[in-house]
Amino acid sequence: MEIANEMARLVLEIRDNSRNAGVKKHRLELLAEHFLRITTTASQSDSIDSIEIGNRTPGGANLTM
Repeated sequence: MEIANEMARLVLEIRDNSRNAGVKKHRLELLAEHFLRITTTASQSDSIDSIEIGNRTPGGANLTM
């Protein structure tokens, strides 16, 4: 959430003030890349968890492929 907050602040600063826009745009791009890495990792982790949950039998044993 902290990254998204910083990104939103930078977007508003770039829009309101063209001073140092190139530097701010570069920082925004870096934050966006970092944010996507974090959300992609979390999304992949969620997918793995749901696969593991889906493979469980009522007795609690995991089915293996």
